[in-house]
Amino acid sequence: MPIIKKTIHYVKKRYPIYNDYGCRAGYRYKLVPGSPSSGNYKAGWRAEHKAIEQLKAYGYLVIRSAKSGGPFDLVAFNETQFVLVQVKLCKHGKLLSYNKTKEEIRKIAVPINCKKELWVYERRCGWHHFSL
Repeated sequence: MPIIKKTIHYVKKRYPIYNDYGCRAGYRYKLVPGSPSSGNYKAGWRAEHKAIEQLKAYGYLVIRSAKSGGPFDLVAFNETQFVLVQVKLCKHGKLLSYNKTKEEIRKIAVPINCKKELWVYERRCGWHHFSL
């Protein structure tokens, strides 16, 4: 029987430091076991669920492929077409950093009745839809 090594990921956790007067004087950081991308994962999860709600409002049935590592996060369909959606989240003003992602999605072959889209949720601005 092969030996399976379990990889343990560590994240920085912030603990407050207090001075003699009981006031917070700063923080110290400690490595604790946890998910390497727990903060990013949660933010991406929220963006995906906002996209799901919007697609449902457009009349699509939506399937989410959680942590699949594939090129698309959501598969949405109705009676006439399929929509494959890659959902991204970006900070305000960082929208242009997804040109490489757009080119990668354009290279993927899909059936005729299927659309490929990149949805970027820019904080403080909302959704940007790119049909590829």
